[in-house]
Amino acid sequence: MGVFALLALPLAWAGWDYPRGVLTPSGQFLPPVAEWVHNGLFFVFGLTLFHRPSELFALYQRRWWVYAVAGTTLFLASGALMERHAATGWIAVLYNAASWLLCFALLGVGTRWLTQRQRALAYLADSSYWVYLVHMPLTIGFGALLYGQPLPALVKMAINIAATTAICLASYQLAVRSTWVGALLTGKRHPRRQDSDGPLPGLPDNAS
Repeated sequence: MGVFALLALPLAWAGWDYPRGVLTPSGQFLPPVAEWVHNGLFFVFGLTLFHRPSELFALYQRRWWVYAVAGTTLFLASGALMERHAATGWIAVLYNAASWLLCFALLGVGTRWLTQRQRALAYLADSSYWVYLVHMPLTIGFGALLYGQPLPALVKMAINIAATTAICLASYQLAVRSTWVGALLTGKRHPRRQDSDGPLPGLPDNAS
């Protein structure tokens, strides 16, 4: 379980010079070294997970609740330190350790109870790259339209999220999913209707 601490230290180093120790994207075409370290570590972890799925997924399935409790505790602790303006180093370590632990917990929950292909979740996963690419101008645009409206902030946020999501998914369904663009983004051109409810490949059986 101590592996999460080793994984958190490089992330803490990467975020050391950022406000409160939390790295924020620069938006630069060639990002600084800290962003390469931060994002690259997650990429390397994903490769490791890809090559050792049975062993690691089984571990996360067995201990998901331990990771969830520990991750939530460290996350709340990092938030408390932020409120007290504590040393950046401690905040960075606790925050990034919580990130890894919660990732492990979510992997365990997902591979334990979502071993069968879920149409809705599979569809959202397929659409996620397209939604990521097009959501920003829609979010900003709806935000600008709603800015002067006499509505509570939470209502404006809900409308913005709902409208952005609806347009993103509609454009994916109508113009992307069954076209070469969909094949480029997901590696497969989906037919208009697809029925597949078999087990997801690469996942181990539920661990006890």
